[in-house]
Amino acid sequence: MHCSKKKGFSENVKKAIVDMEAMVTTPVEDGQQQKSPMEVVSEVLGASSLFLHNVGLQDNSKKSSTTTVSAKFQELQNQLESERLEKDELREEVETLKAQAQASKETMDNMKRSMEENNSLLHQLLSFNRSQAPPS
Repeated sequence: MHCSKKKGFSENVKKAIVDMEAMVTTPVEDGQQQKSPMEVVSEVLGASSLFLHNVGLQDNSKKSSTTTVSAKFQELQNQLESERLEKDELREEVETLKAQAQASKETMDNMKRSMEENNSLLHQLLSFNRSQAPPS
């Protein structure tokens, strides 16, 4: 199977593409499931192709069956879903931490204002006391 810049796909590749498209568009009979893209590729390329091996869906020692490819595909889908869930959990955790940081900042700002008000009142009291104290 080959593709060149000048001639495009070889005849074998063109035939494989046509066969895969035909399998995907073939109507499914009652009680049967539509073949997944991985099953179609595995069936059309068969044992003679290195494609499945090169993308990690076929073992070196033996040629993969459709069920092995489907199992690997399902495993990869599960891994992807697991990573998505983990990403969502991390995003929620980051949002929670951001909210906590904002609340802490607001609390610190309020405490700072209160401290400044207290200092101002203290200065006023001290000034008042000094002005009320009899001269010595």
